Amino acid sequence: MNILPEVSVIVPVYNAEKYICQCIESILSQTYRNIELLLVNDGSTDTSAVLCETYARKDSRVKVYHQINKGVGSARNYGIHRAVGRWVTFVDADDWVNKDLIENYISCVDIGVDMVISLCYANDNHDFCKSNYLNKEDAIRSLITFNEFPASMCLSMYLREKMQYVSLDESIHYWEDFYFQFTYLLHVDKISVNKIPSYNYRQHSESATHSDLNPKMLTCLSIPECMKVQLENHGYNSKSIVPIISEVTVFFIGQCFKNFLLSNHYNERDVLILVNYLRKHKRCLFHPTKSVGVKMKTILLLNLFTSNLNSLLSWIYKKADK
Repeated sequence: MNILPEVSVIVPVYNAEKYICQCIESILSQTYRNIELLLVNDGSTDTSAVLCETYARKDSRVKVYHQINKGVGSARNYGIHRAVGRWVTFVDADDWVNKDLIENYISCVDIGVDMVISLCYANDNHDFCKSNYLNKEDAIRSLITFNEFPASMCLSMYLREKMQYVSLDESIHYWEDFYFQFTYLLHVDKISVNKIPSYNYRQHSESATHSDLNPKMLTCLSIPECMKVQLENHGYNSKSIVPIISEVTVFFIGQCFKNFLLSNHYNERDVLILVNYLRKHKRCLFHPTKSVGVKMKTILLLNLFTSNLNSLLSWIYKKADK
């Protein structure tokens, strides 16, 4: 009789030959053994696929899937549809986890829990939340104010039964984790908080947070409108929706402008898309929100680096005011 794994760990893999072995070995070394590891090769052109298949031959808990390159969202969705565990969690191919990660997650599972979140990365000293449990409304409030709730899917474990109601939006390529967290939270009642950090995040120059402004990055600007539709579909009234949408709109404007101001290369068309979005939503900059830090950050970003970019920023402001 085959015993189904309790936890499915999904790793999207794309050209990760430098890091994938450390990632896989850290998962297979978990003290909690009742897991399956789903490696979704997203059209890698290096030796990643061969390395994944090697581990599958050594350990029956490893399953390898291959698809043409469609992006991390598609690879994660692929893994979700094939997972059989009661719980699902994610690890990025260039990261690694401590051996007690899954054990810590499972220890937080209690009656009525639909989701377990980690407080922070193991290589980070920031605490996201002080409570042992959160309800849906508190969790959504913390997420949308970017305060005391992880935006990353890699810091969460999900009840697979609830995942039938959600999937990653494959048209969003920047901050897609945030939008998934939001949509998932709309379907949960109780979130348990893991206080032991066990996930190690690798920062390197290839990551999206270090990229120049580009079309994929601009896809995050569609998130506020998608959230608005979701909230309306779940019965939220206009009075409660407006501050939420204003909050996240300001944040994503700030994120895109930050990357634009730090860009070494950019396309004028991408800049115009960002400027027109700011022009359309500039009232959000002055709408009362609970996260003063987000608003201040955006204002600062719009004024930083003016000593070197005076002429360019002047052009941007003119475009935005037309």
